[in-house]
Amino acid sequence: AVALYAVALVFPEQVKALFSIIGQLIAPRMYATDSPAQLWPSFRNKFLWLTLGFITLGLIGFVLIPLLVPLLFSAKYAAAADYGKWLWLAISCTGTFTYLGSALIATRRPVYIYTPYVGYPLCLMALYLVFVDYGVSGMVYARSVCAVLLAAFYGMAFFAHVSKENGLRVQ
Repeated sequence: AVALYAVALVFPEQVKALFSIIGQLIAPRMYATDSPAQLWPSFRNKFLWLTLGFITLGLIGFVLIPLLVPLLFSAKYAAAADYGKWLWLAISCTGTFTYLGSALIATRRPVYIYTPYVGYPLCLMALYLVFVDYGVSGMVYARSVCAVLLAAFYGMAFFAHVSKENGLRVQ
C-alpha cells in the first residue's frame, strides 16, 4: 500500500512544482501590494486564465495518468494511477487559489497566516485518522478534501477581504 501511495503522489507532486514555479514568478507582486483589493483588478484576468488552464491540465492528466503509470512504473503499480489521477485533478483544480492565499498572507493577519500552516496540517491529520481504515483511498480522499477546503477558504477570505475594502462590490 505504501508503494502504491508513493507512486500515486509522483504526478500530483509535479503539478505542485509547476504551481510553485508560477507562484515564484508572481510572488513579488503579491507581497508588494498593500491590499488584495488593489491587486485584484490587475490580477483578475491572469487568475481566471491560470485557473482555466490548470483545470484543463487536470482533466488531461486525469485521462493520461492511467496510461502513463504502467509505462513508467510497470503494470504492478497500475492501481496507483487510480489514486494519482484523483489527486492530480483535485490539486490542479484548486491550486490557483493558493495565489489568492499569498495575497492574503501579505496582509500579515494571523488568520491568513495560521490557516495554511497550522489549520491545513491539522485538518489533514484529522482526516487521515478518520479515513485510516480505507487505506490508500482514505489518504487520497483526505488530501483531496483538504485541498478543496483550503481553496474554498482562500477564495472566500480573499473575496470577503476585497469586498470589505471596496464597499461590498468585487469587480
